[in-house]
Amino acid sequence: MLLVAPEIYEGFADLSFLPLYRSLWRQVVVPHLSVWVALLVAFEVGLGVLLLSPDPYARLGLILASIFTVFLVPFWWGGGALINVLLFALMVWLLRFSYPEPVLSLLFGG
Repeated sequence: MLLVAPEIYEGFADLSFLPLYRSLWRQVVVPHLSVWVALLVAFEVGLGVLLLSPDPYARLGLILASIFTVFLVPFWWGGGALINVLLFALMVWLLRFSYPEPVLSLLFGG
């Protein structure tokens, strides 16, 4: 989306109920949007690798993803916050389990 329509990101934080989010978004993120999106993509790829790995990396991935999801809640208070709250609850519930094998070996019988 950044390559096709970067202007959609300018008002991204407008629905936030936290003035700090709106201010930081406009003053810090938007002026350097490409850098922040690149960092976000790298973070999400890293999370994916962690989540597909066995413990302790899978648990670390769940913890980091949970923190990230909570961080997102104030951005979409106008509608998407409930989804992130539910995702957070799911990830916390998943932390109860152990993950001795990587997900890919479970899927492909390796």
